[in-house]
Amino acid sequence: MSAVAILHPSGLLGKELRETLEARHPEWDLRLLSSREDEIGTLTEIAGAAALVGRFEPESLAGVSLAFFCAEMADNRPLLAGLPAETTAIVLSYDAAVEDGQPVVAGVNTADAHGRRVLLSPHPGVVLLAHLLHPLRPLALAEAVATLIQPASMRDDAGLEELFEQTRRIVAMTGRGAAPVFGAQLSFNVLPAPPPWWDASSRRAWRALPSPSSAARWRTTGRCSPRCRRRPPPSCSPTTPRWRTGCRSSPGSTPPTPTAAACCSRRTPA
Repeated sequence: MSAVAILHPSGLLGKELRETLEARHPEWDLRLLSSREDEIGTLTEIAGAAALVGRFEPESLAGVSLAFFCAEMADNRPLLAGLPAETTAIVLSYDAAVEDGQPVVAGVNTADAHGRRVLLSPHPGVVLLAHLLHPLRPLALAEAVATLIQPASMRDDAGLEELFEQTRRIVAMTGRGAAPVFGAQLSFNVLPAPPPWWDASSRRAWRALPSPSSAARWRTTGRCSPRCRRRPPPSCSPTTPRWRTGCRSSPGSTPPTPTAAACCSRRTPA
């Protein structure tokens, strides 16, 4: 196999991916690349040997058959736009949307990956739900409810650092600081907060969806944290997705299967 590249490999996700590929495919030629100045030149290791994160250039992916993208989509999209014809991209970003590529859950909709150059690896919770719901399709399932509690590490090092700082302030009994990652206090708490892409225009579009039809739609219900059950602050929102037949997922969309609904769950108010 030709070379395999990991884009933006210094975060928690990139480190875990690198270790997994080293263990499962030691024969692969791994390239570590980044377009971020704070990451370029970072000293790390591959298979026990020292390695440096190189600067991404347009020709960096020459001869690369598989490239994993680990950063936020704001960093990934400019690189994906210049993807060579011989390279297949696998996007692992938590904020990727269906417009960025084809969501694929192995064993559920694997065939959809054929001929696609940009594949999305859905959220781990979506993968689990897809494998649970896919075998139930013949039963014409009316509704599926799941509560997902995500770890702070889903937001990489920045999320862990903010969680640590919040914990330190609580233990030291000092005032609250800024929370640019989570938007509120996560330490000793559970925050059902909307994702960054769930803005006012998204809410308006969601409310404007047509009346029930033969397709499917993901909705949300849930509880806020104990601190905000009386009067939820603006950062609180439902966290439990529901799936039922009888509503559309988007205006003019075709009736999705449970698998398609699962793959799109990141686009609902979570």
